[in-house]
Amino acid sequence: STARPLNIPIGDSLTLLGYEPLPVVAPGDPFFITLYWQNNKPIPTDLYATVQLFGGDLKVAQADQPIGTGSFPDYPTRQWQPGQIIRDTHFMQMPDTAPAPLSLTLLVAAYERDTGNRLGETTFGYLPLTRREPLTVPPGAQLVNATIGTAALTAYAIHDRMLTLYWQAGASMSEDGIIFVHLFDSNGNFVTGTDSRPMNGLYSTLVWQTGEGIVDEHALPDAPPGAYMIKIGVYDAASQTRLTVVTANGETMADGVLTLGMAAIP
Repeated sequence: STARPLNIPIGDSLTLLGYEPLPVVAPGDPFFITLYWQNNKPIPTDLYATVQLFGGDLKVAQADQPIGTGSFPDYPTRQWQPGQIIRDTHFMQMPDTAPAPLSLTLLVAAYERDTGNRLGETTFGYLPLTRREPLTVPPGAQLVNATIGTAALTAYAIHDRMLTLYWQAGASMSEDGIIFVHLFDSNGNFVTGTDSRPMNGLYSTLVWQTGEGIVDEHALPDAPPGAYMIKIGVYDAASQTRLTVVTANGETMADGVLTLGMAAIP
């Protein structure tokens, strides 16, 4: 009842039915990934599975084992009866040197060890890799103390065409937040903007941990030299709905946009 459903065919004989909720881990931590498999016909060989964790294009961890040997007792695929549901647990170790924080996607594939032939694969996630460090705001940053969704935007700083947002995570977010950064000229006209997930797409709001600090850098959009007003906001990738913005004085912004301040672009 706790499993997250997938129901994804892997090759012509296997289905990856789902997985147990993913843990929150820090660099150096041991942890487990539990998968649920089902076969629709007899499997004549002992198949293997690989579980690989990626932060963007960076592979952070990997574990391979015969499918079914993470159950007790071992139950390799050639012994399975069609229609059975098999719980299979992979033990993994996060490297001490793994960069954090990251939201890791899982790649799961089934393959024949002798031939190396991969029957099929799928990706899902996220798994949070984080030390859950508190937020430290450097001297010189501009305090904001606004709330966007469940997170607090404590401060921001601008340096060398880079906007750094200092977030403190609140309650878990159900939205996969996309942060937009918009530039407006002195007449209030929109000039240009960019949209991206936090930390260049590497740390989704879906896995932010309550109380942790996130230092989130965004390159300012390309624009002609001049002074611009910077406005930001966050919207959900799935629904495109903007998250609620409440300023430091308690005002709710109807358009979901927060005005930060002026920036000079050389």
